[in-house]
Amino acid sequence: MKKKLLICMILACMLAFCACTADEVIGVIVDVLTDIPSPTGKPTTTPAAVPGTDTPAPTGAGAFTPTPTGAGTLTPTPVTAPVDMPSDSDPKPTMPPVFKTLAQKCSQDYDEKRVIKLIIDTLITDDMNVVEKIKIIHDYLIQTTTYDHVNLKAGTESKSVYKTYGCIIGHRCVCQGYAYAFMDIMTAMGIECVELSGGNHAWNAVKIGESWYYIDLTWDDPYDGSRSKPDKNVYYEFDYPHYNYFLVTEEFITKNHTLDKAYNPDYKLTDLPVCSDDRFMSISWKAADWPEAAKKALSK
Repeated sequence: MKKKLLICMILACMLAFCACTADEVIGVIVDVLTDIPSPTGKPTTTPAAVPGTDTPAPTGAGAFTPTPTGAGTLTPTPVTAPVDMPSDSDPKPTMPPVFKTLAQKCSQDYDEKRVIKLIIDTLITDDMNVVEKIKIIHDYLIQTTTYDHVNLKAGTESKSVYKTYGCIIGHRCVCQGYAYAFMDIMTAMGIECVELSGGNHAWNAVKIGESWYYIDLTWDDPYDGSRSKPDKNVYYEFDYPHYNYFLVTEEFITKNHTLDKAYNPDYKLTDLPVCSDDRFMSISWKAADWPEAAKKALSK
């Protein structure tokens, strides 16, 4: 207290003999009289901000939006990611490097027949059996093609998305583009295949030996047109194949596919192929031993 009185006397002298104004001197006196020393006797200071603790994290999958709840406090509010988007913690599927390189070459051409030949020459070898050939084309088309749901929903899609061109050259198509591209490549390899339609959807039937099997590339693409896929173009880490509709029977596929036996103008079939053989449906196509399992199934 004595110290503060002494300071006040000195400040009064400053007012009398210096150029300070009365308001400035009074302000200093108030500051001194209201100062409260810290318990340790040391000047009180405000801790420096620690990087990362007071900066809002970016919003997005796995991130949060800080919401102020009081003086100096932040409460994280979870942000819900789109249900079909993998989170940052999910393992990223890999794509064979040859797929990406091949897709880049195909996108630089405009001739469908030439591109189909390039795809076959690059991916197909003489020692492959028919199932191995079908699977690698199935995987390649899915991993290098984006379903154009953005433009389809807006009504701004190009005509090419309904054709082979959109799938193998533009790398952007809808179900009909997948189906026509798969059929054209199978046909070029000498494998009997047709494009089928019904219920505003398109898929394929492919013949192995004496039996027919259904295959739907669009629905084996995990981000098909009904889902929340980002608007990207080609070769993306989230674009990897499923096998839910790979070489399946009619009994299985008709649970959610409407077969239109009247519609097949391009091939004039008298009836749709009978697909009743389920020999491939028990195979785990993502397992490392799928080639051996496929060989056993073929031998039946």
